[in-house]
Amino acid sequence: MHEELSVRCKPEFNDVLLTKGGTTGVSCVNKHTHEFNVWVHVAVLRVTSEEIIMPEYLSLFFNSPIGYAQSQNYTHGVANRDLGLKRMVKICLGLPSLSEQKEIVRLVDQYFAFAETIEAQVKKAQAKVDNLTQSILAKAFRGELVPQDPNDESADKLLERIAKAREEAEALAKAAKKAEAAKKRAAKA
Repeated sequence: MHEELSVRCKPEFNDVLLTKGGTTGVSCVNKHTHEFNVWVHVAVLRVTSEEIIMPEYLSLFFNSPIGYAQSQNYTHGVANRDLGLKRMVKICLGLPSLSEQKEIVRLVDQYFAFAETIEAQVKKAQAKVDNLTQSILAKAFRGELVPQDPNDESADKLLERIAKAREEAEALAKAAKKAEAAKKRAAKA
């Protein structure tokens, strides 16, 4: 089966892969050197002259809001969405000079790297905040956040008092309910 598929859909290094079935309009540049093939839902776009267009620029275009919107305009179907090759060729692409393409790719790569760095810093900061929150709560429950008054009641005694007060409140509520029920029965009789 692999040999049959490889005849017409074996991606090569630097080919642009574009989803054309299911989730359509998402692309990437193949940076793998090992042999593999793709199924019908992925189009293999081969750049024949990198002196005209860079594969990375083409992929960025398809993943941009403008390129993605166009791919969605040419996608048909509801349950089985499809961006057919005959419709795909209608997508219009702005083609700047090769030097501008290189600069666009360089800047986008730089911004994505910067975004990844920020994301990593945010994760580290969030972990520190989570640890700090736990540390503060632990100190609070140990009574280490503010000076303690030796005349204050201990936490154990306070918890016992709260539990006893809760039991008494529940007993009073039950008694009130019984009295109300008895009152209703007496009124009916």
